[in-house]
Amino acid sequence: MKIPRASGGLSGYEMRLATIDVGTNTALLLISEWTPEGLRVVHQAGGYVRLGEGLGTSGRVSDAAMGRLRGVLQAHREAARSWRAEHIIVTGTSASRDAENRDEIRKMVLEETGADYQVLSGEEEANVTFEGALAGWLDGRTYDGPVTVVDVGGGSTELAQGMWHKGKAERTSAVSLNIGTVRLTENFFTAQPAQAHEVHQCRAWIAGMMDAALGDFLKCVPLVGASGTAHVLFHLHRTHREASGNMKWVDLDYWATELLIKTKEDIHALAPSRMAGRADVFPAGVMVLKEAFRSLDASEFHISEYGVRHGMALRYFRELQIG
Repeated sequence: MKIPRASGGLSGYEMRLATIDVGTNTALLLISEWTPEGLRVVHQAGGYVRLGEGLGTSGRVSDAAMGRLRGVLQAHREAARSWRAEHIIVTGTSASRDAENRDEIRKMVLEETGADYQVLSGEEEANVTFEGALAGWLDGRTYDGPVTVVDVGGGSTELAQGMWHKGKAERTSAVSLNIGTVRLTENFFTAQPAQAHEVHQCRAWIAGMMDAALGDFLKCVPLVGASGTAHVLFHLHRTHREASGNMKWVDLDYWATELLIKTKEDIHALAPSRMAGRADVFPAGVMVLKEAFRSLDASEFHISEYGVRHGMALRYFRELQIG
């Protein structure tokens, strides 16, 4: 979608792009531009949509969820206009892949943003996340070797691994697993805190999926988290445990255990602004991160501020340069 520029000049202005990642639980906006140094983040915003609510039972995104999505898309469109983005890209992931009424979502996206709705396959999502996450994690960092990226979403979890060598990344493996936070919470937990047998069944399910899918992945390499779940977990670890740096197995084990015995209200109170629309599904997300770390026998857990929307922006700007 081409957006009319607001009147008045903008010092140092270069072409700006809006990328919107419509996930199972949130719809995230990035306004970015390309500079000689690479991608520059201009503005970011989020919005709670919970498209996956009841999706596993009905097979459809509900009217209530569609209404939430419309409101968030309208807000993101206005932000794109305000920040003078010239083009909008909108992508969908797990919930949109699964929904029988995905064409209704596509129509709404076109109505509210003027953009075609690009529903990514699981492998495409893993690849785009890998590109985006590494760009954020490696910014100013000296590293050479293998790395794994994990993105825990509301409907699915993507893992991608590759080699970083002399400033270039080569992806070697990628998988998408239907073990997202909303999906797991609805399928396994009847209350919060969850009952012990529910936790056991959920953990066994996640572990089985991970171990079956990650056999070709290298072990004992850094694991980089690229999702909201990972971002919020790092925030909790730094504020409530007064910790700094990367996380180890013992840290993930601590938080997975601690969160599973708390009520939704207790979890929300840990970080009210960050837990909005997330507190009820957050324990399941941390369980996924813990099992990914275990299955990969990761050396340590890092965080990247970039994800799908950043990866899509990188691809767009690079294609412009090539073209």
